[in-house]
Amino acid sequence: MSEITLTSPFTPSQADRDALNSMPHRVIKCPKKQSVYKSQEYAYHLYRVKNGLVKDFRLTADGVEQITHFYLPGEIFGWEALIQPYYASHTASIFDSELEQFHIGSLKDSPLFIHQMNSLLIHEQIKTKSHIALLNKTHATARLSAFILNINKRLNTSHSLHAFNFPRNEIANYLGLSVETVCRSINQLKKINAIKIEKTRIHIIDINKLTDFL
Repeated sequence: MSEITLTSPFTPSQADRDALNSMPHRVIKCPKKQSVYKSQEYAYHLYRVKNGLVKDFRLTADGVEQITHFYLPGEIFGWEALIQPYYASHTASIFDSELEQFHIGSLKDSPLFIHQMNSLLIHEQIKTKSHIALLNKTHATARLSAFILNINKRLNTSHSLHAFNFPRNEIANYLGLSVETVCRSINQLKKINAIKIEKTRIHIIDINKLTDFL
């Protein structure tokens, strides 16, 4: 698979994930559309998605939501809480989700997180540039193809065919497109048998046809 313009969320090594598993935490249920935390709230916790889907977004001066990232099962968010007292953005569940919640106080003195700080700062800069690069793609189908490939890569599948749920309005918001444009791009990919759609579920049929748009 060729390189794509999106980056994955900041992900510790397997050893660090194992260390995180051994730390005290609790599982919380987050119903569909429920806020996890809001921008400028005091940062008490780090989160890992156990199942479901979470979006990271900012609000414009007019109160319009702009999605900047999605978090999939196994991915960790809220890292900025380790380097500043407040969360920098809003997060909310897209579907009914379960999250593992870790208290920041029990993590800050851990060698696991102290040695992650430089990597975290670098990664956040890369993530921002990655999203900007995606939005600079003028062809809507290229944006959508890059998005689908990135999600598939992050799901760590052992094969190229995978299915995942994403509402079209959330995809459109993230890609900086209208819902109508996303629907047209989806139909274009369906016509060439690159993907198929079942409700909000995207099935990848041919990865090579998706990479042809990049």
